[in-house]
Amino acid sequence: MRLEGWLNLSQDKDLNNLKQSAAGSGRIAIVEKSLSAAYPGTNWNETENIEVMVWFAKLDEVFRRISVLPFYANHVTAENEQQLPEVWDYPDHDKFAIYHLLISTYHWQLEYVKNMDAYEAMALFQELLLSDQFDKEWQYNLSEKSSYYDKNSKRSVHVPLTRPQWMRSSQKKYILHINKVPDAAMPIGKVIKLNDELEANG
Repeated sequence: MRLEGWLNLSQDKDLNNLKQSAAGSGRIAIVEKSLSAAYPGTNWNETENIEVMVWFAKLDEVFRRISVLPFYANHVTAENEQQLPEVWDYPDHDKFAIYHLLISTYHWQLEYVKNMDAYEAMALFQELLLSDQFDKEWQYNLSEKSSYYDKNSKRSVHVPLTRPQWMRSSQKKYILHINKVPDAAMPIGKVIKLNDELEANG
């Protein structure tokens, strides 16, 4: 599947609304609209039903592959949580941002980028974002803003550069609480460690 078709499909708000309210015959409309957005220029009304379903199955496979990319999965979640758009945002901003980064980095033509495999293009786009973020973190760590002196501990405290939402871990960190064992609960007698016993028996 081409990158252009995937971006048209993923940013079609009418299609997303249709998916949420689809039932019965509405599912047929989803198939037709999905294929028309993903493969523009194809007349699906004149295509056999079996062939249509084969193409739709391929489309679904592409969606499953791309949806596991952290950038895409977490970016969609962040969009749902964000109420107000940025002042520079417009309907096709995400699509042209992807085009721009791939073209400016690899010096490819726009038509070549549009015809790239959708999964490979999205994976490359994510790697470019990662590389850019790590470069910024490296430069930031060399600056004075990356740490401050704590008078209480008399140590320098590192202040990491904030990462985009999609690069942050969604899992909560597990904090191990170490409690002191009361003396009354300690075993009576000499405690023999297994390593010491093995060394003694040599």
